[in-house]
Amino acid sequence: MFSQTEESDDGEYERIEAAVLETDRGRWFLQEFARRRRVEASGEILAAIARLESRGMGREREVAEARRDAARAAATLADTVRRLHGFALGVGDGDAEADAAVAPPEPAEGRLGRRLEALQALDGLDVSAKMKLFG
Repeated sequence: MFSQTEESDDGEYERIEAAVLETDRGRWFLQEFARRRRVEASGEILAAIARLESRGMGREREVAEARRDAARAAATLADTVRRLHGFALGVGDGDAEADAAVAPPEPAEGRLGRRLEALQALDGLDVSAKMKLFG
């Protein structure tokens, strides 16, 4: 019997293949062997695809969570800027709900102008005044 430790050359492989292909049973055996290998390989490929898909789904969940966290952070930042703006202009007490109940919503252009004015007012303050505002 041929062992894996023995070296074989291409000529020996071709002679064995030719001998097997000489008979109907030998041809059937090689066809069946190839079919079974394809089924095995297909199963391995499908399992690899499933692993890749599950990794991708995990990444999608992580990205979705990061987006939600970023949206929450952006909302918090926007609220903080609005409160600072109101505080710098002396409008409202910095309480978002109370300020919203008192003042009607402004058009976007008005809010932008007020923000620019507040930023200019903040820029005009000296360091000690800024320290009082921001701690």
